[in-house]
This record gives sequence, structure tokens and C-alpha cells, in this order.
Amino acid sequence: MHAKSALEMQLPDNYRFFAHLLLCRAYVVEDNYSGLHEEYMRCVELKTDYHIGWICLKFLEYKLQSDSSSLALAFQECGKEIKTSWNMWIAMYNLVQGLTAVWNGEFIDAEESLAQACLLAGGESCLFLSHGVICMEIARQQSDSIF
Repeated sequence: MHAKSALEMQLPDNYRFFAHLLLCRAYVVEDNYSGLHEEYMRCVELKTDYHIGWICLKFLEYKLQSDSSSLALAFQECGKEIKTSWNMWIAMYNLVQGLTAVWNGEFIDAEESLAQACLLAGGESCLFLSHGVICMEIARQQSDSIF
């Protein structure tokens, strides 16, 4: 695997994070959950400056059916170290929480998470579109126009 070869090189942690993330994806395809968990934990330890990396980890956490607080703690720690807006970091986290709720069919929880994300993100954010879609689905399911 090229990702394993990349890990043997002297690379900054941010690059190593994504190499481990690629290995996570490979282990998902192979249904190798022990390998997935090991690489997932390496990603959590390494951290990343990129929102997409944290979003991918949250999806993997869902796949692992892990409810560990280690990802949330690492996410908070990393968000404080980086110069981007703390509100945007939390908005992204709430987005992923909302998507996880959608997967579980928990649309009310999804709406709450996405509403919180919208409050924290700027007015130009695509999160409003996601929130609107969830509200439409809730209204469709409940035949209720309150959403």
C-alpha cells in the first residue's frame, strides 16, 4: 500500500494524518475493524488543521460505532491551537453530528445540530442549505409546516 510506504518517510504530522486516514479507508473496504480502529486512533493522536480531516474522522467514529470522547477532546484541543474561527470549528462538528443523526433517522436531533451549526457559521455558509433540507424532511414526515 502506498499509504504504508508514505508513513515510513519523514513527513510532517499533518501529512502523516492523511496517510493514516487513507489506511482507515482501506480497512473499511476490507471490513478490517481492528486495523481501522488502530489507524483511527493514530489519526486522533496526530490531529489535523483541516476541517475535512475531522469530518472524515467523525464518519469513521460512526462506522466504528464508537462513542469515545477522545475524538471530541482532540477536536477541541486542535481547534484552540489553530488560528481559524473557533465558531467555524464547532459549526463543522455540529454539521457532522447532524449528519450522523440523519443516518440514524433521528431528524429532530439532526435539525437541532444543524440549527446550532448555522448559528455559529457565517451568513454565507452552505450549512443553511443542509438545515433547510432536514427541515423539509421533518415537515414531510410529520405533515407539519412548523419546520
